[in-house]
Formats: sequence, C-alpha cells, structure tokens
Amino acid sequence: MISKVSNCYKKVLRFRQSFIILLIVIFGIVMPGCTKKEFKNNVIEDKDIFLQKEIEYYVYFYQKNCLYCDDVFKQINDYIENPTGLTLYVCDLTNSFIKREYQGGGIDGPNGKYVVDYVTSYDHLYIPGFPSIIKIDSNRVSWFVTSGRKG
Repeated sequence: MISKVSNCYKKVLRFRQSFIILLIVIFGIVMPGCTKKEFKNNVIEDKDIFLQKEIEYYVYFYQKNCLYCDDVFKQINDYIENPTGLTLYVCDLTNSFIKREYQGGGIDGPNGKYVVDYVTSYDHLYIPGFPSIIKIDSNRVSWFVTSGRKG
C-alpha cells in the first residue's frame, strides 16, 4: 500500500515538474517577443553622440525597463522612419555612466551635477531622467528636454 502511494506521489511530482518546465519554455519563447521594443535604425552608442555627420541633429536617450520610454517608443520610431525635420538618433543609456538620477535643484541639478547646456563631449554630459532628447548644433548641446523639463 505504501509503495502504491509513493509511486502515485512520484508521478504527481514528475507531472508538476514537467508542467513547470513547459511553462518556463513557453514564456521564455513567447514573452520576449511581446515586450521587446528595440530601435532598428539610427542607433548610436553614448561615445558617438557628438560624432555624427550632420551639423544639427537630435539624440533621444532611453533605458530598458523605462515605462515612459515604452510609452513614446512608437512616436520616436515613427519619426525615425519618416523624419519631418532634423535626423533623430537613439541611444540606450541603460549601462552608461552619463545617466544620473534627477534630484531636483534646477536644470543642472544640485551643485551643477547634471551638466547638459553647451556640453561638447559625451564624457561631460550627464542625463538626469528618461526619456530625454537633446539637440546637437555645431558639436555642442543647444537644447534639451528631459522628463517634462526644458532647457
């Protein structure tokens, strides 16, 4: 009697394990395609922000797992595909040192921690929030907007 219960218990455990593995495989295949939003054109790295061929252009900054970035993904991508003005480049700052958490204190943050205006080099540029857009004009930042703030 004990061996029958033991065998039945083993079968239930094997079924549960198989079911869980099946769910993991299904979600591993299906879910990334549903949630993954990636730009295909005009993608640049942070070190290339000031190295584009145009004299004037925009750079859109985003990071992965940013809900606001996901909200504007379609509009940004549509503009890249069908530009109505200056070229727009996109730059993922998920793992970049130029992103900084906004802590208030005006456009450049407390003690000038977030430098944006008139910057001419990516290693001096600090982006305080996402999504953000800057305008480069003659190799320097001439305009930006980040999380509802304009400068």
